[in-house]
Amino acid sequence: MIKKSGFTLAEVLITMSIIGVVSALTIPALMQNYQQEAQTVQLRKFSNDFVNAVDMLITEEGKTKFYNTSVYTDVLPNNKPAGPEGNADGLAYFIENHFRVTTTCAAEGTGCFADVAYRAINGTATEEPDEGEGEGETEEGEAESSGGTNGVFKCSNKSYVLANGAAICVIKGENKGDLTVYMDTNGKEKPNIGGRDMFTFNIDGATGNIKGTSGGCTNSVYGDGCYNLLAGNAWKMDY
Repeated sequence: MIKKSGFTLAEVLITMSIIGVVSALTIPALMQNYQQEAQTVQLRKFSNDFVNAVDMLITEEGKTKFYNTSVYTDVLPNNKPAGPEGNADGLAYFIENHFRVTTTCAAEGTGCFADVAYRAINGTATEEPDEGEGEGETEEGEAESSGGTNGVFKCSNKSYVLANGAAICVIKGENKGDLTVYMDTNGKEKPNIGGRDMFTFNIDGATGNIKGTSGGCTNSVYGDGCYNLLAGNAWKMDY
């Protein structure tokens, strides 16, 4: 007689149960890590593309400073006509001709960004003004503020959805000040959390280089301060 051995039904069920428990514990963490890495790659690529586009614009227009280009002067290159509203918009012209735009949304609308309140990593859902500044006030040279105190983001300028699904809002600073760029790496899709898929960074008005914004990353609904954290930590989202 040849004796055959194998697993009993009970042993198989116990093994499958253990595998199920391990999977339930590890797969969500793996998915979260993958999503965070994808969002970081998206932010890094777009910010690099933005700087390269600024460099190209400066070269094309023969300028030495970014604030002398059509983005700030609203004098469009090659005598291009003004837009349908009759006003030349150098910033809009720059974005629409240097990036693959699929959707353009009107100012003060939520069509491109999520129409629900963005949250901070620490769970708060409001964006409080800095101490000593009233709502709507900005320091000289800074970009006009966007957003709202209830966390629902509204761009004070046109906003755009790019071909890669990201939503962007770019605000031009006064008196040749920096540009402020708001970016949701996956548009309306969740998680809609500052520092996860929503980020804010500045573009130097003179050089066109990136300047991270100040602020505590984990308590900002729009991701202020997160760009510097990522860039200084080899682009690892471990905050």
